[in-house]
Amino acid sequence: MTAKTVGKSALHFAVGTFFSRISGLVREISMAYTLGTSAAAAAFLVAFRFAYLLRRILGEGALVNGFIPHYEALRHESTEKAAFFFRDLFVTLASTLLVLIGLGEFFLALALRFHVFSSASNEIIRLIMLMLPGLFFICFFALQSGFLQCHGQFLLTGIAPAAFNIAWIGTLIWHRHAPTSVITTYLALTLGVAFLIQWLLLLPHTLQALRGSLFLKQWIKAKLFSNEIQIMLKAISLSILAVSATQINSFIDMLFARYTDLEGPAYLSYAIRLQQFPLSLFGIAIASAVFPSLARAIQGGEEEKGRELLRFGILRSTSLMLPSTLGIFALGTASINLLFGRGSFTSHSTLETSFCLSAYGLGLLPATYALLFSQAFFVRRDFLTPTVVSLASMVFSTACNACLILLFHAGTLSIAVTTSLAAAFQAVVLMILYRRRYGDIGFWNRQRTQVFKLFVASLIPAVAAFWLTPNSYHRDLLSQLRDFLFPAAAFILLFISLCWLLQIEDILTLFYKKKKAMSEG
Repeated sequence: MTAKTVGKSALHFAVGTFFSRISGLVREISMAYTLGTSAAAAAFLVAFRFAYLLRRILGEGALVNGFIPHYEALRHESTEKAAFFFRDLFVTLASTLLVLIGLGEFFLALALRFHVFSSASNEIIRLIMLMLPGLFFICFFALQSGFLQCHGQFLLTGIAPAAFNIAWIGTLIWHRHAPTSVITTYLALTLGVAFLIQWLLLLPHTLQALRGSLFLKQWIKAKLFSNEIQIMLKAISLSILAVSATQINSFIDMLFARYTDLEGPAYLSYAIRLQQFPLSLFGIAIASAVFPSLARAIQGGEEEKGRELLRFGILRSTSLMLPSTLGIFALGTASINLLFGRGSFTSHSTLETSFCLSAYGLGLLPATYALLFSQAFFVRRDFLTPTVVSLASMVFSTACNACLILLFHAGTLSIAVTTSLAAAFQAVVLMILYRRRYGDIGFWNRQRTQVFKLFVASLIPAVAAFWLTPNSYHRDLLSQLRDFLFPAAAFILLFISLCWLLQIEDILTLFYKKKKAMSEG
C-alpha cells in the first residue's frame, strides 16, 4: 500500500472519528451542564476509568496491536487460516471476559457487603459494578475494528462510537432534573446498552468480510486458546503488561487527583477529552491507517517502503499536531468556556480545567510519536522494547506524581504536566532505540527545514490569538462565541497564510487538496 493510499485510509478514519468526537464533545458539554465538576461527577469518572481498565488490555490496546500483524501474516498464507484465527480469538475472548467480569462482580460485592472501604469509596464501587458488563461488548467492538481495518474499512470503525455518545447524551437529557447520584446511576446502567449498540453496528460488516471463509458450522469447532492464539499471546505478553501498567497508572492519576481535590478527577477528565479530540482525529487516525500497511511491508521484506510509510506518518502527525498544540495554548481557555461554561460548570471549573488542558497539550506530539514508533516495533514482533519503555515511563510518571503531590502538595495541574513529560520520555527513548536497531528512517535530515517553517507558521498565529483572547469568563453564549471565534479566526487565517508564504507542502495539500506526490524528503 502506497503512502497515498494510507493517506486516504487515514482520511476515512479521521472523517469517522470526527463525527464520533463531535458527538463525544456534545456528550461532555451535556455532562458539564448537568453535573459540572461536582464530587458526584468526579466519583463517576473515577469508576468509569477503573471499570474499563481491561478495555485497553483485552480490547483496543495490546490485543489489537498483536492481532493485526498476526492476522495479516496468516492472511498472506491463507484467507481460511486467518478466518479460523479470528474465530478462535473471538470465542476465547468471550470466555475470558465472562470469567473476569464474573469474578470482578463477586469480589466487589464482597467489598460492599463487609464495608471494606469508606462510604465515598463504596459509591465508586457501586458504579463500577453497574459498568462492568459493558466491558464485554466494548472489547468485541475493538477486536472487530482491528479486523475491519485489515480489510480496508476505516470509516465505520471511526464513526461507530457516536452511538455510544448519543446514548450517554440521551440519558443526561432524560434525567437532567434528578439528583446527581441518580443521574450517575442511570449513566452507569446505560453504558452496557450503548456499547452493545456500538458493537452491533460492526457485526454485519464483519460477517460480510468473513463470508466464503467461515461458515456457521465452523463456528462450533472454535478452539479456546488455539496454537495461533498462544503464539500471538506469547508475542504480546509483554505488551499486555505494558498496557496494563499504563492503564493502572492512569487510574492512579485519578486517585492522586481525588486526593488533592475532590473535584480534581473532573478537571482532568474534561481537559483530556479536549486534548484527545486532535489526538484521535489526527494522531490515532494516522497511526491506525499506517499500522496494517506497515505490517505488510515489513513482513514482506520491503524495508524501504516501511521507512517511507513511517516517514509519512511522522510528517503528517507533525504537520497536524504541532499547530494543534500551540492552538491549545492560545485558545484552550476560550474553548473550555464556550463549551462548558454554563449550568453547573462554574468559572472556577473553567480556570482549573484550562490549566490542565494546556499541560496535556504539551503531550500531543510526543504521544503520537510514541504510538507510531511502538507500532513500528510491534510489526517486527518486537514487543519487549515498547514494554520496557512503557514501564519506565509509568515509573517516571508515578514517582513524579507521588513527589509533587504527597511531598510538595501540588495541585491537579501537576498530574497533567507529569503525563505530558512521561509521553515525551517514552517517545524520545523509542525513537533512539529504533534508530539504533533498525537504522535511521531519514526524517529529521530531510524535514528539519519543513518542521522549522511549520513551527514559525504555528507560533505567530498562536501569539496573535492569545493576545486577542479576553481574560474574563462570560457566561452568556453570544459573548462566549465572540471570545472564541475572533481569536480562532485569526489563528486559522494567519496559519494558512503563513503556510502559503512559507510553502509548507504537507499543509497546503491538506487545505487545497492538491494532488502532489509525497516527497521522500
